[in-house]
Amino acid sequence: MKKSVLKRMSIIDIPAAENLNGVNIFVDTNVLIFVDGAHSFDEKEKAYSNAYFKLIKNNNMFTSEKCLGEFYNRLAKLYFRLDQENDPSIVDFKKYRKSAEFSTSMQCIYDATRDFISDLNVIKSYEHVDIDKAFDSARTGLIDYADIISARICLKEDMYFFSDDGDSIYCKDLKIISNNKWMLSKVEKRHSLACL
Repeated sequence: MKKSVLKRMSIIDIPAAENLNGVNIFVDTNVLIFVDGAHSFDEKEKAYSNAYFKLIKNNNMFTSEKCLGEFYNRLAKLYFRLDQENDPSIVDFKKYRKSAEFSTSMQCIYDATRDFISDLNVIKSYEHVDIDKAFDSARTGLIDYADIISARICLKEDMYFFSDDGDSIYCKDLKIISNNKWMLSKVEKRHSLACL
């Protein structure tokens, strides 16, 4: 197969990804949030969520404890802001997080996180990742640190990166599953964009 065809295939949209079978797929934090549905559940989120449940049937699905931590913390902040909108007297996140009033929300967040821990293989070790190089990449402003770590895991373990985050386009040789319109529109230019 020609090199240019391989480069185009390195970013596939969700309909194409749903035909994958027996491959390794790393699920990014934003997809976990879409699957959970707490933030919103519009057409974009539904597409990712539906794909997640199709892909998990025929593929080996992974995430990292870093992504689970991001998921957990982002949901806690989201639920805090929702409660704060209803009651402006709630001002201190850390104090409110441990209150009886927030305990039901914390239980929901815990349950959602446990579900993902049960469904996915959780990567806990990053010995093969060059941390200095990861921070150098994050310093460019093109991608955040957690995503560069996820990308390096995917490259080392030959996994697809399942994400809506367009920043991943900058990672050389990373195989990506996404419906991110901006990224899909740049498939032909990826060779000139991939610099990390």
